[in-house]
Amino acid sequence: MSAGAVPRELRSALEVLRGLRERRPAPGCPAAELAGWWEEVAVASEVLAGVLVFPQDRRRYRAEAAFARGEAERVRGSS
Repeated sequence: MSAGAVPRELRSALEVLRGLRERRPAPGCPAAELAGWWEEVAVASEVLAGVLVFPQDRRRYRAEAAFARGEAERVRGSS
């Protein structure tokens, strides 16, 4: 791998999370759809945290995963 090259696992994890963010459900969508999307974001954030090099970045994406899971629960609870 050349200097500055992004490892395949990291690139893949970033692409998955980016794709999910681009597919965020529209306002007013069914609660189950939004909750499912938040769950997918949580999983993708955990995967990304697992391949990041720096501890502060891993903590950030683990916190994002926890937030996303909380949002999924909140959405489910409000439906």
